[in-house]
Amino acid sequence: MRFTNPPFRSEEEASQFLDRMRWRDEVTCPRCGNADRGFYDMAQARGVASQKSPKGKIRFGLRKCKICRLEFRCTYGTPFHGMKVPLDVLLAAIVRLNNPYTIWSVTDLSRELGVNRDTVTRLVGAVRANSNLKRRRGIDHRELTLEVT
Repeated sequence: MRFTNPPFRSEEEASQFLDRMRWRDEVTCPRCGNADRGFYDMAQARGVASQKSPKGKIRFGLRKCKICRLEFRCTYGTPFHGMKVPLDVLLAAIVRLNNPYTIWSVTDLSRELGVNRDTVTRLVGAVRANSNLKRRRGIDHRELTLEVT
């Protein structure tokens, strides 16, 4: 079951949105700071084949630095890095968890997003870690709520 009223129709659309949010002007390598020499665009690269996706999952927004060879995308260096949750599901969870008028139980949110309870628990922890980080930096997390039209 997929969630009702998703903020994005596909993982590719969510990846493009997060790219615009993270790198407004130009993409820079998180490791070496390279912005001038460019990147290899690996947007259509596929991951390891699995039973669920025999050809391998497309890794949207993937780049490789031409200097240090780091493969990264918009979630690199964030609490969401390394999660195997599609980006559209990740953003749907953020939208739902940042809604001050709704309280979600782990079970309800896992049903809504179509992922298991352990994944939702990890997502909630990452969202809290991200908002705590913003609070420590002096950024009001209420100003940074995600509004999708």
